[in-house]
Amino acid sequence: MKDATQRKQTVATRKNYAALGTALRELMEEKDFGSISVQEICARALVPRATFYNYFADKYDLLKFRFRQLADSIAEELKSYDTGSREYFDKFVGIVIGYVDANRNLISGLLKAGSGMGLAIIEKALGEKLYENLMLSGRPYKVPTELLSEFYAGSIIFMVKWWLENETSYKKEELAVFIDLLVNPYRFI
Repeated sequence: MKDATQRKQTVATRKNYAALGTALRELMEEKDFGSISVQEICARALVPRATFYNYFADKYDLLKFRFRQLADSIAEELKSYDTGSREYFDKFVGIVIGYVDANRNLISGLLKAGSGMGLAIIEKALGEKLYENLMLSGRPYKVPTELLSEFYAGSIIFMVKWWLENETSYKKEELAVFIDLLVNPYRFI
């Protein structure tokens, strides 16, 4: 099956992607990801199941598509920053934490039982986008770029998970400082 981000998109296709994505998001606001079925997504989106399967292999594939879109929008927002700079990393972390803070119910739904794969999908999308952007910087790193990007993404997701699961009183700005203290990328340059 061709990756949904690579498929030529007609108007109808874009409408179906949007409807399915919105349906998934709404359902994730109501209950944990593990208990959502493809049938529920299709019913909410008013899209036939067969159409869903024309685009996606399963609900995880749809989730992956949605978070790749998020990663792409983060990259777009960061276009004006030097990809190898501290400002870039700080802004990246701030955007991710801001998204999580604004979408606590959605992300918390991924943390519930049986949804570990959902967080892995988010981590993968972030790691891929970080890798692309670190490669664009052209800077030499003391560790392989693919390892560095996976490490950053995993660390950010770990901290966000901790923040949500423990329902701490820390503000998103404080979490960004903790991430910076624990995962300062500039010691790897």
